Amino acid sequence: MCPDDAPYFVLFGSSELEIERCRALVEQALGLAFEGHESGFVGEYYLAGLPGGEHFELRPNRDAEGELAEPDFSAFSVLLYVNETSRPDAVSEAVGDVRGLVRLRSEQIA
Repeated sequence: MCPDDAPYFVLFGSSELEIERCRALVEQALGLAFEGHESGFVGEYYLAGLPGGEHFELRPNRDAEGELAEPDFSAFSVLLYVNETSRPDAVSEAVGDVRGLVRLRSEQIA
């Protein structure tokens, strides 16, 4: 059983939005700023927040090699990972206002 204060990990996805448009809409909905990054494995992606605390990763579902990051959600081209959040409902409500972005999974890890 998970303690009440254990962090949540929430995954959202979009099959409609391009990553740049999704970035702008999520920044507006959550009041944060993503920083662009590039990886030989992931390709271009965006981060906000700090690892070790609540942080967000916006990335394509397909990596630089064409492999799916989330095979169970292959219909979704853009993924938004919300990691180590203590406010999954508030984040989900705010992100829920972004048309074309849907909640795919939520889990609490002890």
